[in-house]
Amino acid sequence: MAYPRPNPADAEKPSPITPRRVVAALLVAAAAAFVLQNTDTIEVSWLFFGFSAPLWLVTVILLAVGFVVGWFVGRPNRRDRRSSQA
Repeated sequence: MAYPRPNPADAEKPSPITPRRVVAALLVAAAAAFVLQNTDTIEVSWLFFGFSAPLWLVTVILLAVGFVVGWFVGRPNRRDRRSSQA
């Protein structure tokens, strides 16, 4: 019985599991555990506003805001992109 030869191009494909993805998965798991353990209602005061909300909801909103800020801060601006392409 003949076995197919391994394709050399297949051996060069990088693994989809990278250290960056592992760290991201661990952070998501830690954030999920924190959210699930903090279900109490808290009083939130910000500037002129005050309201009651579950702590998990406040945490999820702040994580989303942090993600968006990190996304924009981490992106190169147009000038940096043009200089790297030239």
